[in-house]
Amino acid sequence: MLGSLLTLWLLPHLGWTLRLERPPYVEAPPPAAVPLPPTVAVVRQTGPAVVGIISQRRENSYFGEKTTATAGSGTLFDPMGFLVTNYHVVSGGDLFLALLPSGKRVPATLVGEDPLTDLAVLKITLDDSVKVALFGDSDALEAGQPVLALGYPFGEGLGKTVTFGVVSGIVPTLYGYTGNQVTLGDFDRQRVTRLIQTDAAVDRGNSGGPLVDMQGRVVGITTLKEGGGQGLGYAIPANAVQRVVEDLVRVGHVRRAYLGAAFSVLGRDFLTGEVLLDLTVAGFSPDSPAQKAGLLEGDRLVAWNGEPLADYLQLLTFLEMSHPGDEVELKVERQGQVQRVRVILGEMEEAVP
Repeated sequence: MLGSLLTLWLLPHLGWTLRLERPPYVEAPPPAAVPLPPTVAVVRQTGPAVVGIISQRRENSYFGEKTTATAGSGTLFDPMGFLVTNYHVVSGGDLFLALLPSGKRVPATLVGEDPLTDLAVLKITLDDSVKVALFGDSDALEAGQPVLALGYPFGEGLGKTVTFGVVSGIVPTLYGYTGNQVTLGDFDRQRVTRLIQTDAAVDRGNSGGPLVDMQGRVVGITTLKEGGGQGLGYAIPANAVQRVVEDLVRVGHVRRAYLGAAFSVLGRDFLTGEVLLDLTVAGFSPDSPAQKAGLLEGDRLVAWNGEPLADYLQLLTFLEMSHPGDEVELKVERQGQVQRVRVILGEMEEAVP
């Protein structure tokens, strides 16, 4: 032992070097990056277009002025700062604030509102945290298609949330704001005739936020949670939204096409209570476009610009997507014969809830 230590001490002094060979080794490669799920890319793309909305209302009472607030969401659709939300979010409000993705609060100005479709447009001043959403074709949606719902379901407290689900179906029904609540099935006061039904969880405050497909395109605006069902929510189709906000930005209200024909009543839907109408003309409004074009009582509408008409709701859908002054070709059955009638649509008087 003593000799070994002495040898190790002497070696450097004698000019010898002890070389210890290390075994060769190979560095382990860095861990492979785990691909992010497509939902993350969608949220990154569309999330900056979603803002929180706070609608405040000042009321005088016996105890003085009282302020109440409603929370909702908004979807930016124009680089000038225009965003869409629900009418029931801003209804009755006199002060509006938007919570941007950066956390900043900015004032919002009411541009226009449409109770018939429960939609409204606000305008805000943007910062770098906000981006414009890309709208998709809601007519191409199919049952089973995956979607995400983005919004601020409980105002600022919980912040922006994302929920995942699928399109359950496209529900043919009238929908809009009637009196002081959102309801279904009122032919006189409502105009959206199809809603997207989804099981993506939505809650109070999600109203006005986007429903997004897996390409990051807004296919609907979230608007209603099914009170009697579990896990069902509804969104206004993007195509109907774009039609409405275009007029709200340009003229401050929606210019609706008007046919001016009344139709036969078949009865009421046993489950929903909705009035069921036939496509047989039962009468006309005074000086109506339909009567001027030559439609007669007893005519049954079977096609609109070459598209077959299945029911009255489909007719309303075509009307909702048209503009005053548009010329359309109606195919009708008259006394066993098919006739074609060209109608120049009029403008319906603005409805007041």
